[in-house]
Amino acid sequence: MNQLVGFRMAQGLGAGGLMTGALALIGELVPPRHSGRLMGLFGVMMPIAFIAGPLPGGSPTAASAEARARWSTCVPSGSARPGPPSELVGAHPARRQGHHPLHRMNQKGMIMTLTGKTALVTGASRGIGRAIATRLAREGARVAVHYGGDHAAAKDTVAAVEASGGRAFAVQAELGAPGDAEALWAAFDAHADGLDVLVNNAGVLGGQSEIDGVTREGFERLFAVNTAAPFFITQQALPRLRDGGRIITVGTMLTRGAAMPLAIDYAMSKAALDVMTVALAKQLGPRGITVNLVAPGVIDTDMHQGRLVGEALAWLSSQTPLGRLGTPEDVADTVAFLASDDSRYVTGHRLDVSGGTTM
Repeated sequence: MNQLVGFRMAQGLGAGGLMTGALALIGELVPPRHSGRLMGLFGVMMPIAFIAGPLPGGSPTAASAEARARWSTCVPSGSARPGPPSELVGAHPARRQGHHPLHRMNQKGMIMTLTGKTALVTGASRGIGRAIATRLAREGARVAVHYGGDHAAAKDTVAAVEASGGRAFAVQAELGAPGDAEALWAAFDAHADGLDVLVNNAGVLGGQSEIDGVTREGFERLFAVNTAAPFFITQQALPRLRDGGRIITVGTMLTRGAAMPLAIDYAMSKAALDVMTVALAKQLGPRGITVNLVAPGVIDTDMHQGRLVGEALAWLSSQTPLGRLGTPEDVADTVAFLASDDSRYVTGHRLDVSGGTTM
């Protein structure tokens, strides 16, 4: 039956052609005792359809071709579902004249929203970055897994992506060192010819002390990794980033409403990213590129190894109405939303992912 529906709806998607196909479909599927009433309804609508003219997308012939391409994916239940036409895979909605994207299914039968896209996630060998990389790959993206020095961890992330049916490759660059952005993009360009999603995730915490304990060396290291690196990585991403792309940066809840003297230097290094986000959102809007930032609270990763125990764990958990620390998956799922077409009208936004800690 699904094949029949697809055939009839594809017979002509000029507005009049749609009605003609619908009438033919009613005649074949609806019992005679009901078809007369439905035929009458469509008979009233037919003149309106012809006055309205072809649906958006061009001539009836062009629309019919588009319809056949779309409805060819309708197959009987239980049959293998073919993917969308190759010429549409990966094309951004802005270049499909507003048509809703066609998606593939992953191994779990879930719709993949990033099929045909290429993403780069910095600091993706562990923690939040690894969760983001695997989540984007699960959505169909081919993911560049950036790492600083732990080759084995990056290899594990790539293996985890591939084990779940995704595609990934590792790129190495030591952030905070001279030429870090250039080295990263040289490694990326060896594997890909363009970018759709950039996730600036890599960062370091620093010494966790009040202002009198901050050293110049530590301060400059924080800003080199947390501020300068994402700035210049993003700068050099722009010629590679396709129109309609996404830039997503991982900041912190500590830049607004949750001041912590022990993290003064860390919060300052991340606050610059809030500014970068809104400025780039304005600059890149004409290209259909959205730029957003996620601001996590305390996330249970190995970055906090040895800190999130005992009374400290209990106190931190009590600071959120949800009564628990965040997980890397909490952040990764938020990033996946911002990377998808569902967030197409969200830009320049700082999205708090602290479980309500800052309320």
